[in-house]
Amino acid sequence: MNETPAQCMDRLLHALETLSVEADCLLRAGDYASACEVQARSEPLIVRLAELMRIPQLKARFEKIWKPRVSTLVDQCRTNAETLAVRRAELKVRLALVADAQANLTRLRPVYAGLSDLGNGALKASA
Repeated sequence: MNETPAQCMDRLLHALETLSVEADCLLRAGDYASACEVQARSEPLIVRLAELMRIPQLKARFEKIWKPRVSTLVDQCRTNAETLAVRRAELKVRLALVADAQANLTRLRPVYAGLSDLGNGALKASA
């Protein structure tokens, strides 16, 4: 049995809703890389849905049947994008702190290395 365009639209929307829930759960768990991978898996579905929307009969049905589902998906996508943006900003700050600490360590390493050499020489002289 061949799938009608409307059935295909329903199936793709359901798959997209499932992926959206999965991405949301991963974000809540702090698994940002996996959440981004799930979002990437959604892209071909979105492309195909856009292609289906070119069919006049589906455009007419969209407002009545699919628009609320699509609106929910768009809202969830925006929420997830905001969550990722906040997390990215937090990580940029932490990365800057790590970079500063590394720079300080690099600058102070010769000083401590010199003190270490003095300490070893003083121990050898007293022995």
